[in-house]
Parts: sequence; structure tokens; C-alpha cells
Amino acid sequence: MNKVEILERYSQAVPLLNQVFGSLEDRFKRLIAKNGLKLHSLDGRVKALASLEHKISRPDRNYSNIYEITDLIAFRMITYSEDLIEDVAGLIEKTFDVDYDDSANKLRSEDQQKFGYRSLHYVCSLPKDVLGLHPEIDGRFKFEIQIRTILQHAWAEIEHDIGYKTADELPGLFRRRFSQIASLLEVADREFASLRMEIKAYSERLRAAEVEDWGPVDLDKFSLRNLIEREEVKRLDQRVAQVLNLPQSEELFFPDYILRSLQAAGLSKIRPAMDEIVASESRLESFVKAYFEFAQAHWNFSESAVESVRRGYSLLFVSHLAVLSRDTLLIDKLNRITQFYRDVDYPDEPEKAKAAGRDLISRLKTNKLIEG
Repeated sequence: MNKVEILERYSQAVPLLNQVFGSLEDRFKRLIAKNGLKLHSLDGRVKALASLEHKISRPDRNYSNIYEITDLIAFRMITYSEDLIEDVAGLIEKTFDVDYDDSANKLRSEDQQKFGYRSLHYVCSLPKDVLGLHPEIDGRFKFEIQIRTILQHAWAEIEHDIGYKTADELPGLFRRRFSQIASLLEVADREFASLRMEIKAYSERLRAAEVEDWGPVDLDKFSLRNLIEREEVKRLDQRVAQVLNLPQSEELFFPDYILRSLQAAGLSKIRPAMDEIVASESRLESFVKAYFEFAQAHWNFSESAVESVRRGYSLLFVSHLAVLSRDTLLIDKLNRITQFYRDVDYPDEPEKAKAAGRDLISRLKTNKLIEG
């Protein structure tokens, strides 16, 4: 088959290939969702006619059949770090019929100049269910999957923009700088992978530790998630759900907001936060009722606006109780809750923070939850 015949055959096949591409893309999306893969992106394309023409015009390429060209449909899966590539690759190998003779692992190249061209490259046959949807496609048809990190992808894009594939193509004046940048990105890629593993190990150590060992541990996003898994917090979440007559949800309640609330309440470490959680249990029900009376009057926000009680929601009320329990004098309580609202909700609107603090104190007085 000559060049003209290949291009004519391909032009006729493009509408069908677009349909096949859509079926494969749906398959990938379901696969990613089902297995909880955390990817930066999934991209794909059907090869442009001009790109195919350039490919088959190269003197080092000779094709006798259009189905010998394996990148007519191609996907690129971008991970956040190199250690995640193996998870993605394992799933590809389990899911698709891989042509290992044509596939290649270019991740282990020692050539610093080829950092941007490192990737795990699979050539796969079409799955039977996709062939079943498109019986007119030739069973010999194959497609490609490339897996690489976001830094490897970024460097490849920069190289493409500069117009040089390797440092050897550059004038000698620039080769050293070119290689140095590639080396820095490679180190960064490895450090990100190492950091992910260390964070995971840190989280697992927290999960396994007893509460008594949590004293010096700072309250952050990682320790907060472990705190929310404690039975004491689950019990408070259940109490809040009962008070509001709402179902519970497995979804976390805005960790950033909860963390900001706890820290604004002076609970910057795990153990003091845990002590406050235990101390709040007996006061929680009456406070939640009074809080929603205040929220309805001040923000026009009622419990009916809350669809479910997410995990960790009770810590919002623990934060309030921690602030309000610090002082005896009403004036001090008002100052503290005002500062709390300013830190959490109104950093640039002190008057709104003051109004919210004043209205909450008033509501708590009406419900005889504080004296003054």
C-alpha cells in the first residue's frame, strides 16, 4: 500500500476511528473512577491527517497496511509523581491485551538529556467489547497508551516549544544548561515521589498511635483526617445528626474550614483538641440547637439547608464551645467569639465578625447556656 492509498484509506476511516476513540475514552474514565486512580489528566486523540502524512513520509518508515500504524488512536495518562505510574501501569496490563513486543519502558533511561521523553509506552489491542460496538473495525487494529509524570510531560512540552528534541541538537553554548535543567526536574520528580511516601507513612503512624502519643502532634490536614476517624468524633457526628434529624454522610465536611476553625479556637495540636472533644460531649446537643436558632436569625441559614451531616461536622461546634469556655466574663466571651469569626469567616470585615459574635452571645443568653 503506497502513501496515497494509506492516506485515502485513513480519510475514509476517520469517522469510525472517532467513534472507537469515544468508546475507549469512556472505558478509561470508568476504569479510573472504579479503581480510584488519582491522575493529573487523561488526554487522547485520533491522529490528524497531516500528522499521519508526515509520519509515513519519513525515509525510515515503510508501511504495507494502515493497521501497522499503532498510534492512530493514542491516550496519555499523566500522574502526579513517578511512584504512581506503576499503579496505573498495573491496571493497564490487567485490563488490556498488551503487545509487549511493541511496548517499551523508557522510564529507566540513564540519559539525562532524555528526561522529557521518559514514559511507559503500551501498544494494546482493542478490547472485545469495543470491537463488538464497532464490528466494521479490523481486529488487527491497535492503539497506544503513554504514561508519564506531570514533570516529564511539562519538560517534553517545553522541549517541543524550543524546537529541540535533545541537547545534542543545540549549539554547544546551551547544551550544559539544557542538561542541568533536565537533571533538576528529574530530582524534583523523585523528591515528590519520596515526599508522598513519607506523608503516607506519617499518616499511618498517626492512625496506629494511641491518643496519649498525639500530644506534640500538630493539627494539620493529615492529622485532622485521623482525628475525624476517632470514635469520639464519630459519636459527636452521630449526636449532631440526631439533633438535626438528618442522615450521616461518608463525605468529609470541608477539612480546610474545620482546620481553620479549630486553629482559631486555639486548638493547634491533636491532644488538646481531643480533650476539648471529650469535654464538649455533654454540652453539644443544647449548643447545636441554639446555634441553628442563631444561624437562622443572623444568616437565614436553617438546618433544612443541610442535606446530611458529613464526617467531622461536629468539630465546628467543638470549636465554638472551646472559644466560649475560655472566659468567665461575658465581655471576654464576646471579644473571643468576635475574633474567632474574624479569623474564620470575616478576615477583612471586622464589623460583620462583631455582629455575628454579638448575635450568637445573645442567643446563648436567651437559651440560658451562658450567664450575663
